[in-house]
Amino acid sequence: MGRIGLAVVLAVGFACTPLVANAQQRGRVPRIGYLFLSPLADPPSAERAAFLDGLKELGYVPGQNIFIEYRSADWNRERLPKLAAELAELNVDVIVAVPGAAEIARRTTKTIPIVVPAANDPIESGLVASLARPGGNITGTAISTIDQAGKRLQLLRKRFPRCPLSRCSGVPRMKLLHSNGRRHKPRPASWACGSNL
Repeated sequence: MGRIGLAVVLAVGFACTPLVANAQQRGRVPRIGYLFLSPLADPPSAERAAFLDGLKELGYVPGQNIFIEYRSADWNRERLPKLAAELAELNVDVIVAVPGAAEIARRTTKTIPIVVPAANDPIESGLVASLARPGGNITGTAISTIDQAGKRLQLLRKRFPRCPLSRCSGVPRMKLLHSNGRRHKPRPASWACGSNL
């Protein structure tokens, strides 16, 4: 199972633990809402296969002791709000919202836990307040953040103290771009380690 799949399963597992206990007390099978932009593929994509494998490792068998409500926008972003609303109306126990659908899920519900696998800079995109204390009902994993870039530069500088970082990275003038195309200035962490970005 890939790291992303494992991270998603762990995040969903932690989010579902109290919900599953409550669902078992009520005598109902817990439901996961799975909101995504791409078409539902059979066989499943690598990420979805890792997710299903992880559930199986935790003892969950879809259709038996857990239900998964898939909602695919089939590459049509305009369908996402309606699909997210369907999941909220079904009152699923947790929503897995892949990048591209996470913001819609966040706007749709403030009470259902939302797990975002492999979010690309959730702070800059406004999904969470910080990685340490995301706040709200969103959790998950982050691929990369601008703040992490500075920390990576510090680690490089520590490991290779005599190497100019611009030469180490192979990029003479690093441009940090967010997925929405906005430029970001390097954080003070990069300056603290003597970088000349």
